[in-house]
Amino acid sequence: MRILNFILSHSIFIAFCAGALVYQSYLLLDLPFRPEVFGLVFFATLAAYNTYWMLCKLSNDNKEKRPLTFSAYSGYFILFVASTIAVLDYLWQMPSFFPIVTIASILTFLYLLPVISSVKFRLGKNTGFIKTLLLAFTWSFFTVLIPAYGEIVAHLNEVISLFFMRFFFMLMLCVIFDSRDVSIDKLRNLPSIATDFSKKTLTIIMLFVLVGYVLSLFGLHQFVGNSIYMFLLLLVGSLTFIIYLLALKNRGYYFYYFLVDGLMILSALSLYMATI
Repeated sequence: MRILNFILSHSIFIAFCAGALVYQSYLLLDLPFRPEVFGLVFFATLAAYNTYWMLCKLSNDNKEKRPLTFSAYSGYFILFVASTIAVLDYLWQMPSFFPIVTIASILTFLYLLPVISSVKFRLGKNTGFIKTLLLAFTWSFFTVLIPAYGEIVAHLNEVISLFFMRFFFMLMLCVIFDSRDVSIDKLRNLPSIATDFSKKTLTIIMLFVLVGYVLSLFGLHQFVGNSIYMFLLLLVGSLTFIIYLLALKNRGYYFYYFLVDGLMILSALSLYMATI
């Protein structure tokens, strides 16, 4: 159980989720799988999320005036350093990916900016949805455009359709997490889509996002042409909305960091099983 907690709390599991979506992108775009790109996205995700958790913990410790000790940050810091070295090594081997990874890094920094306590970065009232949209967009960028890099022009329509499908899927997951963190975000003065809208309005928004996801699947089907893939993705999208409804009540740690995040792996695994 301690090992599982470490894997979840230090974002190793969610890095595998990102890698799973990379694999799914290769399947849907009918491109040969590249393990080195899987590794690049895996370690980039690991670096980004451990940075995020370090910043959150640092912000909390400063507010509560707790003494800063390296042991409290050591796990996050070691994984951040190791994964950053791995990303740099992949970029050394694949220098053509440097521009797109730089853009992805800028998107990540923009998302992290409000968490940095020394930066008084706050938007106006009812603009928290920008943070949620940015996170969904960044995930889509990492898991669609990086795997498709070098093939985007040749598969432009497929890539655009897949990007929209992935964006709506990730947006549903982001809303689930934002709805969980609404009380904490209000205390931290960190706006999100859940702090801007009531639960009733948020549910209506989720319905519209689900409709967007379904419509994007129809658009993707025109290029992918695999009805089994589309049916499985439709099931995963429907399951995501059901889990959102379950999340309206208080749920535990594993519900979010294993079940909700695990929907990404389920989405990719279901398509893999269809190829066997």
